[in-house]
Amino acid sequence: MMARAAAPSATTDTPEVLAPVDVTKPQPDDEAYLSVTTVIGVLDKPALVPWAAGMTADAAIRMAKTLQQRIEEDGPDEVKRQLVGARFAASVGSGRPRSWARPCTPPARSTP
Repeated sequence: MMARAAAPSATTDTPEVLAPVDVTKPQPDDEAYLSVTTVIGVLDKPALVPWAAGMTADAAIRMAKTLQQRIEEDGPDEVKRQLVGARFAASVGSGRPRSWARPCTPPARSTP
């Protein structure tokens, strides 16, 4: 791990450059810090509940035309899993899980 250059002091504009330090494992006298994600994880995030519900509703609306067929083909548990996971799929950019991108099998047409 490389040490970073120290911030310029009030007496000089030239930063002090520290030598590289090879750190292989934590030492007993090292200071321990909580990560930002650990600290934020304990905070209440009330805005996330309505946001997640909205993402699930958006996903249900997107698949409304094929919902019954998906339930019949994939089963209710799988469709529920996809809807519940909609809030995670949106965070990667597409707003739609990859499994939903597959076309549904069109219903068989009877010939007169």
